[in-house]
Amino acid sequence: MNNGANDIISEIKSGRLPFGPHQCMRTRLPDEREARVIKFKINAEDGPHTGYIDVGLYDDGSPGEVFIYMDKAGSRARGFLDAWAITVSVALQHGVPLGTICSKLARMRFNPQGHTGEADFGFATSPIDIIARKLARHFDIDLEAPEEAPEFDPRTLDPNDN
Repeated sequence: MNNGANDIISEIKSGRLPFGPHQCMRTRLPDEREARVIKFKINAEDGPHTGYIDVGLYDDGSPGEVFIYMDKAGSRARGFLDAWAITVSVALQHGVPLGTICSKLARMRFNPQGHTGEADFGFATSPIDIIARKLARHFDIDLEAPEEAPEFDPRTLDPNDN
């Protein structure tokens, strides 16, 4: 890293440069990490749709990346789900709380939609709805309660982390 970058990191750590929620650092996951796979199903008018949410975890067990695999998804739907998963993953790695993401995406309405076959979830209004609600349940998030952003301390920045 060049001296200019080291100077900026030193300024941030000292508190002399403003560093707020609009300027956050990305925390990448370790190269080798644990993951959780969560299955979901939507019994839609055009037949059942089964999918899997693959969640990569930080060492502390918090989610840091999301991949979605769904059968019967055409190239458009697959592309949309891939783009959605990348966006969620980048948001998580920049410190956006999973609860905020889930609360914004739960109950979105578009096809396919239908019953899930699970009493806890009932009717899924879209694949994104059931994915958000499954993630919330798996990570013990109350979708009705607002989630507080984690506290940020610029002194903890690693000058070698890009």
